[in-house]
This record gives sequence, structure tokens and C-alpha cells, in this order.
Amino acid sequence: MSLSLLLVIALSCCAVGGQRCVKIDNCKCEMSDNSGIINLKSLASSTGQPRWEIPDGVGWIYRYNPCVGFNSVQFSDLAVHQISETDPTQEYNLGIQSSEDFVFSFTEGTSVMYSDDPDYPVRKSKVVLECVSELDFEHELQFIGELIVTEYDFILRGPCACPGLCDDFGVLQPTTTTSAATTTTRSDVDTTTTSTDGGNPDPVQTGLNWNQVGADIVSLIFHDLILVVVIGCVIAIAKFLLGYTCYCTQPTAQYKGQTDTYDIKANTVSQA
Repeated sequence: MSLSLLLVIALSCCAVGGQRCVKIDNCKCEMSDNSGIINLKSLASSTGQPRWEIPDGVGWIYRYNPCVGFNSVQFSDLAVHQISETDPTQEYNLGIQSSEDFVFSFTEGTSVMYSDDPDYPVRKSKVVLECVSELDFEHELQFIGELIVTEYDFILRGPCACPGLCDDFGVLQPTTTTSAATTTTRSDVDTTTTSTDGGNPDPVQTGLNWNQVGADIVSLIFHDLILVVVIGCVIAIAKFLLGYTCYCTQPTAQYKGQTDTYDIKANTVSQA
């Protein structure tokens, strides 16, 4: 039994370990499980200014622009930047576009990683991509903090953090047609279809995407398997190493209110 559990755990680890988001360019990566392409291109600002600027409340502003680099007084090709609210000469390079990489972890999913120098990094930034499948959700960036010294954590939420929900121009939206086929179109195009019976327009169909919930289900199963293994180890240690034995009691029909106690270890019966 224990051998089977260990085999299941090992296979689960191998399956999760094989998951990747393969980089296509600075804006895109493709999931190795064929769930789709994550495309951040439509979120990038091309004006020379970053898409997001987040004050931290203690005198610093954190700036981020995916895909396209921006410049400051001292730095160029920036992806992530820290600058003083009062003194623009106080600034730090938290990651450049040319250092970008997509990584996948079992706990966080897909993240975009940056460093200030690809060869000799001093400061690093991680932008965790949190999939929000509601197509009208406004993309948002949250600064989590400097959880490790010189390592900065952010969360980017929205549909474009999901595989297959965005193209180069923005959010895609599923729509129904009069035929059996279902197509995917741009969200800024009228996706209402005419009803075949001449009545009201057919509603847009939505459903649960297994690719988005599958990782959570695997995580729960993996957690339960580990718990079973731990409990089994504790029982085995208690029985074989510490010598704990079981004492069983059962009521007798002859003496009401009394019980016979059977000592497995001594192979004797005593009455209580």
C-alpha cells in the first residue's frame, strides 16, 4: 500500500515538474500542456511611459511595463523601476526587458521574472500572473513588497494572465453561431448573434475551463496523499519502533456491567 502511494506521489511530481510556459517573445509564452498562449502585448504602453505606477505609501513609486522598455534619468530598457516620490535622482533598476523570462511553479503558476543585469544580477523582480477569466475585468497590478532583500514581488491580475484569452490587440471573447462551430473573436467587436428563430439574440455561452481549475484539484489530491503517507509513517513508527500494542475491551453476556479485558501482549483475560 505504501509503495503504491509513493508511486502515485512520484508520478504526480513528475507531471507537475514537466509543466512550463515556453517563451515565444517578450510578450508571450505558450503552456506546455497545450492550454494556450499567455499574451501580454495588449497591456504594454508604447508611449515611452510605463503602464502602471504604484505608490507604496512610504515615499517610493514602483513602475512596470510589460513587453516594451522605458527609460529613466539613469537607466534604459526598463521593465520594473523604483523611484523616489520627492527626488527623481533616487531610483533603482529592478529589471530590464532583455532579462525577461517566463517560469512556472506548482504553487504560483506562471510568473514573469526580471533582473537588473542578466549576467550579474543585484536586484530581481517577479510578476505573478493571476488568471481572472471574467472578460470585462480591468487588468490591475499589485505590489506585494520586498519579501527578500533586493527581490520585489508583484501580482498582475486579469484575462491576459490566462492562457488563450488574449491576442496582440486585447481580450478575446467566445461567441455562439447558428452552426455547431464556436469561434473566438475580439472583445471590442459586436459578438451578438442573431437567433435562428427570429427572436431575441442568442446569449454568449460561457463555461468552466478545466485548464484553470485542474492545477488546484491536483494540488488538493497531492496534499491528501502526503497526509496519508505521514499518518502511515507515524503508525508504523509507533507499532514497530516504540512497541505500542492494542488493548481491546468488550462486554460479556454473563456479567452485566462488567467487561473482559484481553491483553494481546500477555495472552490473558481479566475481568473488570
